[in-house]
Amino acid sequence: MLTGLKADFVDIPRFTDCHDTGNPPGHCYTPNIQMVAGTESDGTKGGLGLAGLPGRLRKALINDGQCSSLYTTPETKGRACSSLSTWEPAAVASGPGGEMLLWDQTAALFLVNPGEFTLYYPPGDRARGGRHYEPTLVNGSHEQTVQKLRQMWTESTNRAVHIQ
Repeated sequence: MLTGLKADFVDIPRFTDCHDTGNPPGHCYTPNIQMVAGTESDGTKGGLGLAGLPGRLRKALINDGQCSSLYTTPETKGRACSSLSTWEPAAVASGPGGEMLLWDQTAALFLVNPGEFTLYYPPGDRARGGRHYEPTLVNGSHEQTVQKLRQMWTESTNRAVHIQ
């Protein structure tokens, strides 16, 4: 299908302690409410802006709309949910369960900021590596790298304010 086209695979590190938890450790490549809503309810400190495309995305991601139709199994039917239930780790874990990671956001950021990514080589087995890109570690820390990815996503989305 992609014959003749250059395609890059972008991935994020995955850790077992990040799965099915409402409060993932800081090194988990998860989205968080602050990258969308900021740290102040009026949106003045971080988060997506209130106007244009960022404002519409912000509203869609944190609205109070019900989504109970997503819960179809006897174990999940009737659980309270909102748009947060589809992406925010604590809401996903309390809803249908699972692991919410920054996969799509990271692939999009790779297109905009390829210099922030490096080819991955497994430690001690360089011959098996070089097949996909991962975010370049900030100071050798996954926690700092996740914080940078979240900030890059918010800033990149906010630059799209004039897109209608």
